[in-house]
Amino acid sequence: QRPSTNKELLSTNKELLPTNKELLSTNKELLPTNKELLPTNKELLSTNKELLSTNKELLPSNKELLPTNKELLPTNEELLPTNKELLPTNKELLPTNKELLPSNKELLPTNKE
Repeated sequence: QRPSTNKELLSTNKELLPTNKELLSTNKELLPTNKELLPTNKELLSTNKELLSTNKELLPSNKELLPTNKELLPTNEELLPTNKELLPTNKELLPTNKELLPSNKELLPTNKE
C-alpha cells in the first residue's frame, strides 16, 4: 500500500473535523446563557428589612437575657447572720464571780494560822 500524500491527509482531516462555525453553534446550544445561570439579586438576597426582622425574632431582648438583681443577689437577710449567731452571749463570755474570785475561805487565813 502506498503512503498517503499530504493533500489526501489534509482533505481527510477536513472531513473528520467539524468547522469552528459548527463547534461554536454547538457550544451555544450546550451552555445556558449568563441570564439563565445567574438568579437575580432579588431572588438571592433577602432585603435588609427581612433580615432585620429575623434578628428581632432570633435574639431575646435585654430584659429576657439579664436576670433581675433580685434573682442574682441574695438578700441582706440571707447574707448576714444574725447578731445572735455571731456573738456569744454575755453569759458565755463572762466567767461567773464564783470562777474568778477565790472564796472567802481561801483568802482568809484561819485563826489557826
